[in-house]
Amino acid sequence: MPLLLAGVMDGKISLPSVIQKTSRKPAELLGIPCAGFKKGDRGDFALYSKIQRPIRAEMLHSKCGWTPFEGHMGIFPHAVIMNGKLAYRDGEFFPSEPRWFYGEGYQEGTIGSWQF
Repeated sequence: MPLLLAGVMDGKISLPSVIQKTSRKPAELLGIPCAGFKKGDRGDFALYSKIQRPIRAEMLHSKCGWTPFEGHMGIFPHAVIMNGKLAYRDGEFFPSEPRWFYGEGYQEGTIGSWQF
């Protein structure tokens, strides 16, 4: 997401396209409800600023300790909301209640409505 949002700020990709590719389409393929802001939608979202920062391995939550995107510009979340509750804010994690969404998921030879 940090790279994609930096691309939005640089005019290389539109924000609606990022939302479609990272949220709406994956939910559709897996047959799970999409997150959103209307009544009854999943309350899962992140809040981002418009400030780009260089990506550094030490700022990522990864066990490998390196990233191929070192030095590229990215936009990182200030806050993450899961199930309508604060799960992360400015480097601090808070207790959250992850949920399992039952859906079509992956089935041999298909993903959602896609056949292959």
